[in-house]
Amino acid sequence: MTSCTLAELLAGVALLAVAGDLEAEVHHLTADSREVGPGSVFVAIVGHEQDGHDHIEAAVAAGCSAVVMERPRSAAEHCPVRITVADSRRAVALMAANLHGQPARAMTMIAITGTNGKTTCAYLLEEVIGQAGGRPGVIGTVSYRYAGQEVVASHTTPDPVTLQGLLAKMAACGVSHVIMEVSSHSL
Repeated sequence: MTSCTLAELLAGVALLAVAGDLEAEVHHLTADSREVGPGSVFVAIVGHEQDGHDHIEAAVAAGCSAVVMERPRSAAEHCPVRITVADSRRAVALMAANLHGQPARAMTMIAITGTNGKTTCAYLLEEVIGQAGGRPGVIGTVSYRYAGQEVVASHTTPDPVTLQGLLAKMAACGVSHVIMEVSSHSL
């Protein structure tokens, strides 16, 4: 699913307040105001260096269909749908999984964390699963690999929207097991 209603996108998200039509169709989810366009949902996330709430005005000006935020902001008043949640970081993770049809549910997920050895363990597990007849996919520090494809990794653990899109591609290619290197920071 790459297009859905806001109600479908928000399934399982604890909502504090909603203003607007949750039956509106959306097709893009982002926490980066520079990626917003019509049909987009912008999620304002409080980060270590920046606060996404400071970018709501830019997202609305770019034509987003909905804003998800932890604190109501006057900049969101001109957006068709305004949603307040307790934890926007958790909300974007749930929404990303919903947007892509919960792809992790179709595969066995294996996470590896620690200071050293994650990449080695991932390569070893990938080989063992493949030799046992499984169809492994790897989301690692070095690359993302599945079904004969390999893409250089930009981060050890991708953001939730990127991760769920990648998992959806893996599921569509018949991946049975996903081996994920997970940074301590992401946990």
